[in-house]
Amino acid sequence: MQRNRICVLTAMPEALHEQRILDGIFAQCQTYGYHVAVFATMTNLMHNDRAYQQGEEAIYQLPNFDLFDGVIVDTLTFGGGYTQDAMGKIASRMQKECRKPVVCLELPMNGYPVVENDNENVLREMCRHLTDFHGKRDICILTGGQGNPVAEYRLEIFLDELAKHGIEVPPERIVYGDFWYTSGEALAEEIAAGERTMPEAFLCASDHMALGLIERLKRRGYAIPRDAIVIGFEATVEAALNETPLTSYKPNDTLTAARAVDHLRRIIEPDAEVIPFTPKAEDQIHFGESCGCSGDIMRSVAAFRDALYYTMHNYNLETRKNNIDIGLLMENYISERLTAADTPHDCLYQIWTSSYILRPMMQNSLCLAENWLTDYTHNTDDPYPPKMRLVCAYSDDLDATFFDDPRCVLFDTKDMLPQMLNDTGEPSVYYFSPVHFGDKTLGYTVLQRRLTDPHKINLVYRNWLRMVNNSLEMMRAKQRYVLLSSHDEMTGLLNRRGFFEQLPKRLSARTEDGYSMAMLSVDLDGLKHINDTYGHSEGDRAIRTVALALRSAVENDGICARFGGDEFEAAVFLPTAELRAWYESFLTNFRRSLAEFNETAGKPYTVGASIGFASDAVSPSLIPDTLMNQADERMYADKIARKAQRVF
Repeated sequence: MQRNRICVLTAMPEALHEQRILDGIFAQCQTYGYHVAVFATMTNLMHNDRAYQQGEEAIYQLPNFDLFDGVIVDTLTFGGGYTQDAMGKIASRMQKECRKPVVCLELPMNGYPVVENDNENVLREMCRHLTDFHGKRDICILTGGQGNPVAEYRLEIFLDELAKHGIEVPPERIVYGDFWYTSGEALAEEIAAGERTMPEAFLCASDHMALGLIERLKRRGYAIPRDAIVIGFEATVEAALNETPLTSYKPNDTLTAARAVDHLRRIIEPDAEVIPFTPKAEDQIHFGESCGCSGDIMRSVAAFRDALYYTMHNYNLETRKNNIDIGLLMENYISERLTAADTPHDCLYQIWTSSYILRPMMQNSLCLAENWLTDYTHNTDDPYPPKMRLVCAYSDDLDATFFDDPRCVLFDTKDMLPQMLNDTGEPSVYYFSPVHFGDKTLGYTVLQRRLTDPHKINLVYRNWLRMVNNSLEMMRAKQRYVLLSSHDEMTGLLNRRGFFEQLPKRLSARTEDGYSMAMLSVDLDGLKHINDTYGHSEGDRAIRTVALALRSAVENDGICARFGGDEFEAAVFLPTAELRAWYESFLTNFRRSLAEFNETAGKPYTVGASIGFASDAVSPSLIPDTLMNQADERMYADKIARKAQRVF
C-alpha cells in the first residue's frame, strides 16, 4: 500500500530548533506510517555570501507539491533579515502551485493555518525565576523585531507575568532586536556608551541575543552575573558551551511540530484516529552560571562531547557504523581523493564510495543535471532543468547500491526521486539537499533514513556535501581545460590536436570489411575580404556559419575540426557502398545551410566555401595524411574553379 507523504520546508536541519521540530514530525509520522521529505538549505538563511546562499535556496524550487499529501512550512526559520526573501519566494510559489493542505509553524504565510508554539508556561517560569528565586525587580526585556508575532507574543507574556509580581517594566527597559547575536551586542554597546543604564537582570527572548549581550558586556569590562544576571530562551548548544554558560529554558518545539502533523492527518484522513503526542519528561530549565545558579555540568559535558573533534578512533567499535563524527570525516582524506579524480567518471565514483561516511542510512542518492559538466543555470526562479540523472546511489544493502549501471536513469525533475514515489517500505525520511557551487545549480542529493533513527542531519553531512560541491566544480574546471586544449573556442569544433586525437579512435572502431573513410577539406571563400571590408566580427560570423553548416551536414557520421582561420576538415566513416549517396546528400545540405544564411542574414557579403573530397577503404595500410592531402588538393582545385566561375 502506498504511504502518505509529508513535505517539510525548513533550513539548516542540523540546528537545534530544526532538530526539535523534526523530532516531533518524525515521531508522529512514524505513528501514522507516513513518509517525510525534508527540503532544506544546509546553511543558516542569514548567510552573508548571497551568491552561495542562492545556490542553497534553489532547493525550495524542487518539491512538486502534487506528489505530497500535506506540507509543513517551518515559517519561524524564515522570520527575519535575508530569510524573509526566501520565505517570500516560497510563499509566491506555493500560492501558484500548491493544491495540498498546508500548515505553518508559529508564523503565518499566505493565510495558511498556523500551529502556534504554546510556550506560555515556560515563558512565565522564566520571569518567576528572576523575581521569586533571585529577587530581581529592575529587569530589561530583549525580544525580537517589533511587529514580529513571535517577538510580540513572548514580550506580552513577560510583561503580564512581571505585572502579576508588581513589576511594571518602563518603555526604556523594552528593547526590540532580531533574535540574533547582533541585538545583544547592540544593547551592550548602548549600555557601555551610557545611553542606557545597567539593569539588575536581562530577560532575553532568545539564547543568541543573550549570548551576544554577555560577550559584548564582558568585552566592555562588565562581569556576568556580578553586574547583572542574564537568562535566555531556547536551551541551545551554544548556551551550554559558552564561556559563561547561559541559564536557558527549552521551548515546546517538538510538541508544536507533532501537532502540525495531527492537523494534516485530520484533513488527509478525516476518519482516522489522531493520537496525541506526549513529549519526553525533561526539565524545561537548563541552569548555567549567567544567573548565578549552579551550572548543569552534565548538559555542558554532553554538548561538548557531541561537538568534539575526535582524531583517534576505536575502529573496532560496533557503533562506528551508526554515527560517524567530523573527526573521522576529516581524517579519512575524502576531500583529497575527490580532488585528485582525473575524469568525471572517477569523480562520481569517489563520491559514491565516500558516501559510507553518512551512515546510518538506508540510501544516499546523487542526482545531477544532464549537462552539469558544461552548463548550469543562474535562473534562481527555475534552477533545475526538466530532466535529472540519478548518477549513483549508496546503500549498505548490496542490492540497492549502484554506480554506472542501468539504474543510473534519466528522469523527469518533477518526480524528484522516482524510488521515493514507489516506496511502500517502512516509514522513512528523505533529506533533499542542494548540490551547487556558488549560485551554479548542479543538482541535489537525497539521504534516506528510518524515521526511528535517533540521528539527524549533522555537520558531517554538511561538510561532506561541501566536499562534493567543490569536487564537482573542480571536475568542471578540468573539463573546461581539456575542452579548450582539444576544441576551437569560436566554433566549438575540434581543433587540429583534438582531430588527430579522435581520428585513431574512430579508425580502430571501424576495422570490419566494407567500410571506408572519407576526408573532407573545406575552405571559407573570401575571408580576408570580409575582414578587411566589414571587420573581424563579421569575419568571425562567417567562420561560425561555415562551421555550423559543416557540423549539421556531417551530423553523427564523422568528426569535424577547424584547422586555421578559414580551413576546416572532416572525417567520415561509412560503408563503402554508401559513400557516393552520402557525399551528394552532404553537398546538398551544406550548400542549403549557407544559402539560407545568405538569404536571411541581410549581410552585404556572401558566405561561400570550397570543398575537396577523398576516400579509401579502412585497412591497416590506410594513411589518413595521404587522404587529407588529396582532399586539400581537390579543395584548392574547387576554389580555383569557383573563382573562375565568379569572374566569368
